[in-house]
Amino acid sequence: MSNRGLEIALNKLDMPFLRVDVGSHHVVEALLKNNWLLGGEPSGHITYLRMNTTDDGIIAALLTLRTMHMTGKNLHELKQGITKFPQRVINIPHNGSIIDLQHADIVNFLKSVEKKLGKHSRVLLRYSGTEDVIKAMIEVRTKSLLMMLFRN
Repeated sequence: MSNRGLEIALNKLDMPFLRVDVGSHHVVEALLKNNWLLGGEPSGHITYLRMNTTDDGIIAALLTLRTMHMTGKNLHELKQGITKFPQRVINIPHNGSIIDLQHADIVNFLKSVEKKLGKHSRVLLRYSGTEDVIKAMIEVRTKSLLMMLFRN
């Protein structure tokens, strides 16, 4: 669920980026498979394999502070290369009923929605791991487009 802005910023730096299923165990699997050291999720679960095999907020904070010290930049300056795309997450109750989110009709519908929304837009459906809801995340290039989509 990482923001598309992060993906674009890393691509500009020729740094590899890979999307995996939600869950820190999926992040660790991908890191090990690709022989990478750093991965995470937008929830703040950051894994740095040189120091730990699980996500660790204290290590992430210390590494951030070390980077700030080594570069002489504050956090605002360090994140200047990333332009986050507006996102909105909607919870859709499902009362325990199982819906195949990979069904061809659903996948094709999501692709058609993304095409209508334009380049760099995304719609992601996934089951919550903690609630009886399907999380629908919509990410678009501009805040005005997102606001237009959710006018009441």
